[in-house]
Amino acid sequence: RRRRRRRRRRRQHSDDQRFFYVDRCVAVRYGAAARRHRRAPRRRGGREQRRRTNDDVDVDVDVDIDDSPRKYEPCLDYATARKAFLAGRDAFDEAKQFFVLDGFVTDHIKICQEVSQLWKMMTIHEQQLPRQAKMHKRRVQLLQPILHEISQTAYGQEYMQLANEVASSYMSILDIKEQMFPNRPKSDRAQAINKINRLTHKAILYHRLFIRGFHENLGPDPPEKMEGYLQRPYLEARFHVARLYTKIIGESVQATCQLNQASLLEYKTIVRLVEKYKCKEFVEELKICKEMVDLLPAKIANWERRAAGRA
Repeated sequence: RRRRRRRRRRRQHSDDQRFFYVDRCVAVRYGAAARRHRRAPRRRGGREQRRRTNDDVDVDVDVDIDDSPRKYEPCLDYATARKAFLAGRDAFDEAKQFFVLDGFVTDHIKICQEVSQLWKMMTIHEQQLPRQAKMHKRRVQLLQPILHEISQTAYGQEYMQLANEVASSYMSILDIKEQMFPNRPKSDRAQAINKINRLTHKAILYHRLFIRGFHENLGPDPPEKMEGYLQRPYLEARFHVARLYTKIIGESVQATCQLNQASLLEYKTIVRLVEKYKCKEFVEELKICKEMVDLLPAKIANWERRAAGRA
């Protein structure tokens, strides 16, 4: 009789209700299984722990925990720094084999950022400028491909961190190339100038990507309001962009005038935003911005007179 009643009730349901009934039965069964799993006694003690692998299979792993305090020695020379660097890089490479980008995005990015910091610390103990530039280039090669794989709308904070670090790496390479430029022979200076210009454009590009993360809907306009702890990083990035425009060596006088005008516009924007946000942590940079706002118009007028004289 009960079975007949159930059949009658099921016949009365429509197709949508019938699907809902099946889903509800499945949900009830999964809920009961989850409750049984929570009530099941858990194994405590010993060295066996449960770990979930990529294939979602539970395996027993023996974990040896060493609670003894470790002794750390400062890296005072290149040899000790290289030893610590290799040990840290090997550990992070092993971690990256599990925390892959497809599935562990934030963990993979953090590991790559730590490796980038290892390369940055190694430049402190390196005396040769070309090797320093190559170390910073390793940082770019490590972080730049991730920016092409992730979306800025989905991973906004991680994207901004990577863009800022890539931009700072390009600026470090640019500073090294500028130090090496006077010692280059005259025959190689044209190639060095092109290299400096390319590095400057890339640094501006990734600073712009970092700046765009602060804007609403990733638009071009600065935000009307900004939290206090975000103001200095935002203004510093714009300050770097303004300085980088003046480092580009223009192909002609007119190109140089346009670059200086772009720098002047950026400095004026910074002064306006500092007054708008009432930022009190941007004092020294603000003085430089105001000086450049006063000096650049005369410089631009001088370049324009040169261009008119050559014409």
